[in-house]
Amino acid sequence: MKLLKLFSIAIFIFVASMCFFSCKNELKTREIEYIKNHIATLSIFTFDGKSESQFGLMNLGHSFLSISNASKDDVVIGNYTLKPDETVCIGTWSILEHFGVWYNVESNYIRLYEKYLGRVSITKYLDSYDIETICNFIAMHDYWSPIYNCSYFAINLWNSVAKETERLDTYLIYSPSKLSSQLKEFKNYQINKSIKTNYKFGYFNEANYVSFNLEGDVYA
Repeated sequence: MKLLKLFSIAIFIFVASMCFFSCKNELKTREIEYIKNHIATLSIFTFDGKSESQFGLMNLGHSFLSISNASKDDVVIGNYTLKPDETVCIGTWSILEHFGVWYNVESNYIRLYEKYLGRVSITKYLDSYDIETICNFIAMHDYWSPIYNCSYFAINLWNSVAKETERLDTYLIYSPSKLSSQLKEFKNYQINKSIKTNYKFGYFNEANYVSFNLEGDVYA
């Protein structure tokens, strides 16, 4: 009876180990579907805040997106006109000037202050229908709150154009750290992907772009 019990325990440990390792391997098998005639690419970024946290001061991180124009024509993202080979960053912020969607804030922070070190990202391909979907999404989600925060915006914009196998989990409470674990399930996730940027950042007040530049920026 004792040998049978030990044998059963050994079988259980073996099966549990196999499940654990197979699950770990499965996490790395998610892939992005290639679109042959894509006109742009969409990247979703998340930063868990750890590299910028200080003693007694927690940094909860930030999530945002970028879109790169891969065509020879202008592409309109929201009300933002994206020139060929240009990239725009998009994220939501609780900035007094505007609680909602801002353009090129994150890329300028990275350029000037090397922020978001350790940021994780994945990239997918977009066609003209995807661009239209994204424009509609931005128009309907130009706001920010603790519930509808930067991670909520980034994940749900991504999901609005994602294939079934590319979709990301949604939550009751969204956070950059939760998103980080998900992005690492994809084979081709990147760490600290660089972002070409327009040196001015801003937001849209209806169709009018209100632009700013960071203090001390000699290139702006």
